[in-house]
Amino acid sequence: MGRHAQFKRQDVVDKAAKTFWDLGFYATRMTDLIEATQLQPGSLYAAFNSKDELFLECVHSYGQQLVANTEALLSQYSPKQAIIEYFQYLAGEVCTNSAPHGCLLVNSLLELSRLDDKVKQAVEQYIDQMEQHFKRTINEAIALGEIKPSQDPQELATTLMVSMWGIRVLCETSEGRNKVSGVVKQVMKLLDI
Repeated sequence: MGRHAQFKRQDVVDKAAKTFWDLGFYATRMTDLIEATQLQPGSLYAAFNSKDELFLECVHSYGQQLVANTEALLSQYSPKQAIIEYFQYLAGEVCTNSAPHGCLLVNSLLELSRLDDKVKQAVEQYIDQMEQHFKRTINEAIALGEIKPSQDPQELATTLMVSMWGIRVLCETSEGRNKVSGVVKQVMKLLDI
């Protein structure tokens, strides 16, 4: 009887996600994943079946963590302040030198959405959840008088979500990190219109 591989699945997913994030799906070879995860090829295939399934699990893991972190941050403050804090946190997080390349969801959508419906559906699921969190927070802010009721919650939520993804992409450009604080200031002005 063969030995069962002993590893923490989430640790392997996290290491694989970083590899996909650094290299992109198509440039990542199984040898890269084997090196990153420190698993034998047979163990990696037995646990995840294929590179595609491992990648999809990485997307789900990343998306779930992103949504959970966003929920946690938005729940710590009054609604309007929560949005402000979120964008200030985002600007600080994505503009550090240690931050990986952009956002794994955005990268996945751009690289694979035309070719892989499972990845596209997974990414869209998490994008929608983020947008719904913003919309719910905006509705709460309007109810409390923190944001003017003339704002359309859905349109503002979509604008915030697009700004969030745009900031992540902007930080990947050579001058983007220098521009992010100005973008965040403009986004915050939207809350006062």
